[in-house]
Amino acid sequence: MISESRTALKSLLTTAGFRVFEHVPPNITPPCAVIFPLGDWIQPGETYGEYRIGFTVRIFAQALTNQNVTGTMDGYVEDVIEAVDDAAGFYMAGIQAPEQFGENASAFLGVDAAIYQITRQ
Repeated sequence: MISESRTALKSLLTTAGFRVFEHVPPNITPPCAVIFPLGDWIQPGETYGEYRIGFTVRIFAQALTNQNVTGTMDGYVEDVIEAVDDAAGFYMAGIQAPEQFGENASAFLGVDAAIYQITRQ
C-alpha cells in the first residue's frame, strides 16, 4: 500500500519531467524532486478500508535566487499541479512559498508540495 503509493507518485513526477528520489541524493541536479513522508503520513479515509497517504514532494530549481529562477520554479510547480490533477486518486493539499534549501553544502531554490493519495488496503 505505502510503497505502491510512493511508486505511483514517483512515476507521475517522472512523467512530468523530473528526476525523482526517495531520499536526498548525494548530488542534486535540478530540476528534481525528493519524496518524503508528510507529517500526517497515513490517516483513515472516509470509508472502511480506505487510507489517505501523504507525501511531501520537495521540488528543487537551480542554485540561484534571481528572477529567472523564480520564473522557472513557477513552471515546475505548474508541471506538478498538472501531473497530480490528471491522476486518479491523487490530490494536492497545498504548496509552500519558494524558499532556499541547503542540501549537500549547496543552496537551492525549492518548494514543498503536500500530495495525498486515497488508497485501499
